[in-house]
Amino acid sequence: SEPEVQPREVSDPLTVATPTVEELPPLEPEERSVSMTSLSAQPGSTGSSFGSLSRVSTDTLLAASVHSKTGLVNGSSGSMSSLRSITSTPKHIRVTVPHNADTSGKPPNVIVFSESSVSAESVKNTLLSVLHKHRYTIYSLSLSQMLTSAWVGQATLVVVCGSVPATLAPILLQYVLSRGGSLLCLCSDLLGVFLPIFRTAEVRPDQLVTFSYSSWKHVRMMHHIFCYQPASSAKFSSSDETNSINIPKSVEVLDDDNKLHTLSVKVLGAEETWQTPSLLLATESQSGGRVVFSQVHLEADPSQYESDEDKARALKESNPARIEIFSDLISTHLGLDCNSDKGDTKYSAAYFLGSHELKQDFMNKIKNRLEGGNTLRLPDLTLKFCGKGVSPPEASSSLLPVLMYACPDSFSTVSYFDNLESKTLGRLVIFSSVITTAMAVLAGPPLAHGLAVIPSQQTSGV
Repeated sequence: SEPEVQPREVSDPLTVATPTVEELPPLEPEERSVSMTSLSAQPGSTGSSFGSLSRVSTDTLLAASVHSKTGLVNGSSGSMSSLRSITSTPKHIRVTVPHNADTSGKPPNVIVFSESSVSAESVKNTLLSVLHKHRYTIYSLSLSQMLTSAWVGQATLVVVCGSVPATLAPILLQYVLSRGGSLLCLCSDLLGVFLPIFRTAEVRPDQLVTFSYSSWKHVRMMHHIFCYQPASSAKFSSSDETNSINIPKSVEVLDDDNKLHTLSVKVLGAEETWQTPSLLLATESQSGGRVVFSQVHLEADPSQYESDEDKARALKESNPARIEIFSDLISTHLGLDCNSDKGDTKYSAAYFLGSHELKQDFMNKIKNRLEGGNTLRLPDLTLKFCGKGVSPPEASSSLLPVLMYACPDSFSTVSYFDNLESKTLGRLVIFSSVITTAMAVLAGPPLAHGLAVIPSQQTSGV
């Protein structure tokens, strides 16, 4: 069961406390969320569910999204509907900070490490194609960032591709064995670190193999250049196609503190010629840590092998199975949510909220920047302000119609302004259900002091 979350006192409804475990080093996210956290009022509470506010300049305040593309802490469907449940304007608002992105209670951060930039990019692209698009944030960390170990308590999944420096291996051991972390190792020598019996390897350069996993049969994939096998087993060869290597059900491994851990081992998939393990699962029962090892390149896109026509053709045929297997491994065995909506994103018009006087003052201040039809061109987005009787154009990733005198159904303006105690900040709001990123509205010269942009969902973050 999930740990009970203790409520926090927040004196200002527009300033929320973000729970932290350890401070992350400077990151370079694939899809960085503008919001710091997402708060949801629990049933029966009077708490606000405003996202946290981040100052982006001395003149502009950004209201972070309640539901961004990848940085949602609670992993819920993320709407603004909970704002409508606010029934009073308390001086002090009690909110709860849910932290249930996964059953381990870890923040929904996915860390990718590879010394190869090509491999790291391939891993990120595959993750983006299978993970729930509103639930996780993917970070690619350098070796120096990984060695700080600040991420250890803040990652729900770590994906390692390729060789791992000896200095990093103990930290990854700690993450899994002591901290109950989830780890996916793709064609990595880390297999021999967690399972010392797999330190013997045969070289298989550029070999296309056939393997099976669960309901996926006879899938053709590129094997790792090294084929790791239990050290105690006899050497296998192509002349002995019936050789089946016996894998022990458990192994013991020491962590960096010389504490002995027992890992349960299960073969998930086997290469069909020699019956050597292609996919392995290791589980530490006390901490709950889990590792999936793959000796086939589940991260590699077929386009990487276009120079070899036969291999490229076989890999293209197997590509749907590759993605499905990747998704099944991290959902079934590592506990991540891969039930992502694959439908096309439908952008929505925005609503200009605030008093009539403030809105008129705003339009007067920016009138010299407006083009015909009340159009404001920003570096990455065009805003079209639509007054009464003006039919708004269809919203897109590059065009945001702003309805001047309409109210959204999915955002309670009454609840928002009743709970707003500031005199200027947040008194003017641009709200949109679906937008690329709130930062696109605030790019360029400041529009107005205190302007807040509140999206329910962002499709690309910053």
